[in-house]
Amino acid sequence: NGYPIPRSLGGKLPYFYKKSMIGTESDPYYIYTVADFKAMADVIAQGDNCANEYFKQLINLDFTDIDDLQPVGLNYNILILGDMFLDHSEGFPFAGTYDGNMCAIKGVRYNNLTKLGTAIFYENKGVVKNLIIDDYANSDNYESPISNVMYAGILTNKNSGSISNIIVKNSTVTSNKGVAGVIAASCSGTIENVSVFNTTVEGKTIGGIVGISENGQVIGATSAATLDAREYD
Repeated sequence: NGYPIPRSLGGKLPYFYKKSMIGTESDPYYIYTVADFKAMADVIAQGDNCANEYFKQLINLDFTDIDDLQPVGLNYNILILGDMFLDHSEGFPFAGTYDGNMCAIKGVRYNNLTKLGTAIFYENKGVVKNLIIDDYANSDNYESPISNVMYAGILTNKNSGSISNIIVKNSTVTSNKGVAGVIAASCSGTIENVSVFNTTVEGKTIGGIVGISENGQVIGATSAATLDAREYD
């Protein structure tokens, strides 16, 4: 039927794809299922930033009720022993190209148990484009000893690459003591042609597109986000 079929790719990208796919711009790796997306995330979390590799989402992906999802590039490593909490998590940037093909990622939920932050992409140094994000939410319980993430974005925590043609709607992002933004918590790259609807940003340092700009560029952005700035001790 022309859609990806299961096959190994030398152990590097163990997800569904067509035999001819080689990860180039003209022949990208297809993201066709939630399992495909999670497998891509796992590869990057092991330190392979997928530089010069291309991914293309083929259909809408619904992550509702997926309770083990982690940000793309986050190697989640939490140890709780009684009252002792040890966070050995590591984060790795994505440096490839992800083309959402104007399909949606819907229903993503993160419960913040690491201060490294939560977003669909832990950190973007590549290209993310043509994507709709619907019904995203994270949580950061101020009273909990395992809260207080430093960065919280919806698309990415940190952007030093290129982000374009993104729609975010019906979502909430929270970083009680850190920085929160819809497209990126922190931006030193480029964000262009993005729109935000019916979305709430909560935290201490916040923004409707980015939380803070570190010599980044935002071009052609529209945000109808609700900003709920809070003061914490």
